[in-house]
Amino acid sequence: MQRFPNQTMALPTRHAMPHTDDHLHDALARTDATLSEVVRRAGRGLEPELERQLDAHLRGLRAVLPDADTCAAEATIEAAKRVADSAEPEAPLLMLAMARDQLTRVVQRRARSRRRPAAA
Repeated sequence: MQRFPNQTMALPTRHAMPHTDDHLHDALARTDATLSEVVRRAGRGLEPELERQLDAHLRGLRAVLPDADTCAAEATIEAAKRVADSAEPEAPLLMLAMARDQLTRVVQRRARSRRRPAAA
């Protein structure tokens, strides 16, 4: 928690908590399920419930990924919202596919790096 001068309220700092590979893969699987729904609904508009789900996934991914890797999650969720809102979703669908692939690679890389033994 950070303390700010002249304020009594402490605000949490944004750092990823140490999580297991299962947490990473579970967060990715839940996000991927919602992204599949976005693809099925492409171009039909971003319904409030779907937007809340996407925002919740982004918060969940931010919780399990270090700061350096959250940009992949942010790009994926932003691309998903564009797919839903776009009248012609072909290009946004391509961007979403690339963002999903990048997010998957980030999660896999992070999981591999956690499995490596620390150098002594």
